[in-house]
Amino acid sequence: MRRVAFVLGVIVVVAALSYAGLIVLFETSGEVVAVRTVDADESPYESRLWVVDVDGRAYLRTGNAESRWLANMRSHPTVTITRGGVAKAYLATPVADVGVRDRVNAATAEKYGIAESFLRVAVLDAEHTIPVQLDPITE
Repeated sequence: MRRVAFVLGVIVVVAALSYAGLIVLFETSGEVVAVRTVDADESPYESRLWVVDVDGRAYLRTGNAESRWLANMRSHPTVTITRGGVAKAYLATPVADVGVRDRVNAATAEKYGIAESFLRVAVLDAEHTIPVQLDPITE
């Protein structure tokens, strides 16, 4: 019984360290923006995500169609992005076009290098990512 508990403990520690390592890799591999969305109850929710520029437009991307920030954007498409210390309002639109998805994936791979490669091996299926186009809202 002790051996089973020890093995389970080791598995939990390794999983926790792997997750922590992934977060550190994500945060230190390039530009990370703060994305502020609004939950269903109107409370703010902030995520930290990679951003790329493709064809003169900014894009976010997710590999999880059920991600909280994406669900929030679908309900409330006006978001605030803090990039380079400057907060701006954007209209966020998920894009279903495969060509856009492929260009966003390629730009992400080029910009984030080994961190993106690691994500693709560990958890991300590039063929099922969802790009989100960000269009600035001007007042």
